[in-house]
Amino acid sequence: MPDLLELNPKLDASLVGIIKRCLAKEKGDRFQNASELGAELDEWLMLNGYDDNAEAMGRFVRRNALRQMRWIDRALS
Repeated sequence: MPDLLELNPKLDASLVGIIKRCLAKEKGDRFQNASELGAELDEWLMLNGYDDNAEAMGRFVRRNALRQMRWIDRALS
C-alpha cells in the first residue's frame, strides 16, 4: 500500500493510522472486530470536533467523502 501521507500530506495522520491498521497484513495488527474500529473512529471524530451525532457526521461526509474517493481512485490508478 502506498504511503497515504506521502501522497497527500494534508491528510490527518491519526486517521491514516486507523486506515493502515485496517489494512495491516498481520491479523494481530488489525482491529479485531467492527466494535473496536467503531470505537477508534468515534474517538477520532470527537477529537476532531465531530460530535457523535448525525449532523456532525453529515458535515464530515459532505466535506470529505467525494474528494477523498476521487483522490483514492487517482492514487490507486
